[in-house]
Amino acid sequence: MQDNKDNSLISNKYDHCNCLLCGEGNPIGLGLKFVLLGDGRVHTMLRGSRLLQGYKGIIHGGVMCALLDAAMVHCLFHHNVKSVTADMNIRFKKTIPINNMLDLYGELVSQKKNLYYMKSYIICNDEIMVEGSARFMKIKV
Repeated sequence: MQDNKDNSLISNKYDHCNCLLCGEGNPIGLGLKFVLLGDGRVHTMLRGSRLLQGYKGIIHGGVMCALLDAAMVHCLFHHNVKSVTADMNIRFKKTIPINNMLDLYGELVSQKKNLYYMKSYIICNDEIMVEGSARFMKIKV
């Protein structure tokens, strides 16, 4: 089951409309649209392209980090939390070739006061390629 909450409402509520990854107001952005799944995770899909590559034929590691971060923050948006990244750890399992479809997921693991423990991952061809975990600090809306 998916919650088709309008991403523009979320972006506007959290002043996030110019984000490079998901902002509808950013003409050079990726335009990612996350949906809330029935289990509380968020999901989006995108196709890698040469515009996202680092070494020839593979997606840049920094881009993968940004995608993971976006999935985690959007999970919090869908749970009505505005936050910023406090710290983040990334585990690169395999390189991701460009021009493949990618599934991107983010989920809330736990919370202690205003600190949220999150995780996210990128799947390509039914395999987890990159995993991220992070702590996010809640900020005022």
